[in-house]
Amino acid sequence: MLDLNDVFILFVVMLVIYAFYHMALLRERAYKAVANHCKIKNLQLLDQNVAVKALWFKRDDHGSLRFWLTCEFEFSSTGDERYSGKIVILGGKIVNIILPPYRVPDTQGDD
Repeated sequence: MLDLNDVFILFVVMLVIYAFYHMALLRERAYKAVANHCKIKNLQLLDQNVAVKALWFKRDDHGSLRFWLTCEFEFSSTGDERYSGKIVILGGKIVNIILPPYRVPDTQGDD
């Protein structure tokens, strides 16, 4: 027979498993958004990876408590330099993709 302590421990374990699963889904969503953003901007996503830097709970515009996730990634515009970008996700929605100033390759040919 389960007592109240066993039920509480089971609940906490299930909550932790759900949090890790949800974080993995959010990280995958972040990767796809960053890859698409880099493709649109003609940038190379380096290492094919986004790294989770922060995970917390924050309130959205409606006051609901949601997962807040910040990931960092590296990209290149010319293939020579590395730049670090950041993506912010709140409640499964992309809030912002932040790119620092980067070198734009010269597209004009020598005449």
